[in-house]
Amino acid sequence: MVGDDAVGAGNPSGSTTSLRADVLAVLGVLKVATADQLQRLLRPGATSNKAIRQALGDVALHGLVASDGTTAAWHKTWRLEGAAGLDAAGQVLGMVRSEMGGTARGAGRTGAPHVTAITETVLAFVLGGTVPGAVGGVGTLMPHEEDRARTGAAPQ
Repeated sequence: MVGDDAVGAGNPSGSTTSLRADVLAVLGVLKVATADQLQRLLRPGATSNKAIRQALGDVALHGLVASDGTTAAWHKTWRLEGAAGLDAAGQVLGMVRSEMGGTARGAGRTGAPHVTAITETVLAFVLGGTVPGAVGGVGTLMPHEEDRARTGAAPQ
């Protein structure tokens, strides 16, 4: 599933292989995130989370992710779905299911304030603050080659 880029019955939203893999990897580590949080982490320069939502929709069709509910701001919360989701994320991350922990099933039913706050903290560490000179930003996420080719972005 992750390696299939064909638009159609398998991936009707047309998401890319790399983005589906990235979504699985992030949910394998963070357990719960909104499309907005995933967009800010995986494609911070994007102006919309539409591509992330398409990837989530395609991966959900394969039974690998699910949405349990919404945050107080009405953003859907997403998590891995069962053993299949853990296995798919583990494949992307190079880990076995026994190293992956659980799926956080049900965390979104009450708005997931704790887990979404944790994800926001991770975002702050990875991306840094938004104020000029803010601390943080210990990591830099580079776009995949196929995303650069699709958007025309120059290699970095």
